[in-house]
Amino acid sequence: MIDIALLRSKPEEIKETLKKRNDNPDVVDSLLKLDLQWRTTVQKLEALQAERNGLTKTKQSAQEHRSRLVALKKMIDQAEGEVRECQLELHSAVSVLPNILAPDVPVGKDATSNKVLATNGKITVKDGRPHEEIMKDLGWLDLESAAKASGARFRYLIGEAAKAHRQLFTTAIAFAESKGFTYVVPPVISRGETLLSTGFFPRGAEDTFRVGDDQYLVGTSEPMLLMLAANKTYNQSDLPKRFVGYSSCFRKEAGSYGRDVKGMFRMHQFDKVELVSICHPDDSEKEHELIVSMQEEFVSRFNLPYQKVLLSSGDQSHIAMKQIDIETWFPSQGQYRETHSASNCGDFQARLLKTKVSDGRTIVLAHTLNGTLATERLLLAIIENNQEEDGTVNLPSELK
Repeated sequence: MIDIALLRSKPEEIKETLKKRNDNPDVVDSLLKLDLQWRTTVQKLEALQAERNGLTKTKQSAQEHRSRLVALKKMIDQAEGEVRECQLELHSAVSVLPNILAPDVPVGKDATSNKVLATNGKITVKDGRPHEEIMKDLGWLDLESAAKASGARFRYLIGEAAKAHRQLFTTAIAFAESKGFTYVVPPVISRGETLLSTGFFPRGAEDTFRVGDDQYLVGTSEPMLLMLAANKTYNQSDLPKRFVGYSSCFRKEAGSYGRDVKGMFRMHQFDKVELVSICHPDDSEKEHELIVSMQEEFVSRFNLPYQKVLLSSGDQSHIAMKQIDIETWFPSQGQYRETHSASNCGDFQARLLKTKVSDGRTIVLAHTLNGTLATERLLLAIIENNQEEDGTVNLPSELK
């Protein structure tokens, strides 16, 4: 969530970010009216409380103004209700606002304005069969049985593909640990408050599976890892705190019907290794570079061609102030597709999480970052780029 003080002091800056993100900047004026209404009700409440306190300084005064105090109690109760209602309305409205963009984010409507920062690796398989055909023929993938058992967009991984899946994630976790990340297996069910505090609600609600009155399946382990830092104030010398989480993830993929529906490219359930870092604000840009470099190193480990892309204002997550994707080559599609994403979220998540850092003199909000290290989509890229003419796949030795 953005700083309400920034909304009051620099509304034009927020309007500019909304314009760049192709959102309606007029919402800022509505929020300022809500904020004024809230502050007015607070002042009214404080005035009533001050009058009550003045009349109850002595027992004699309280007795003399008994009827007025009875009336004041009713007025204070009503004012407290108005304050709570205004505060809730303001909080809900502000929580929808996206993060302020970093200055170097390219401005554009969608992915066509993304900026390719680098292209690495040699394309050795320019075109080829899609992963689902290869895997079905080898007996590695059963989508039909999964559809009967669970519905569309679920999968059975079988045999060598299942083993490669296990090895890929084991390798990713070990790689992250070697870089100083602490391994965590988090819960996969979240409370609504957790998703709200980390910025995934309310905007991401339509893509989230609900399993209880206030329980939701996570679409990434990021919010659960961030909760390890909730309500904590770190010494600057103890940061960064780095976590690598492994979990199954679940997404409705709302609005994605009609694209990437074949095979395993866009599933309701998938496994993921996620990186999360909590650091001092002065170090977040450097930490972002570290996460991206780890992603590049891990993709290069499997000799996969990829490109590094700085996402435009209209394509990046509302949580991120700056987002960089790694897009890996898919021969069957004849293009690079996103397999990894790394976001610097600034203090957007830390504000509601109340995650802070102290240098011994001042206390400020920490910065949070996240990045994908491995998903099943990376396994698909490995399979497609290692396919042979006879229909087999020469999997990397690490995955056999």
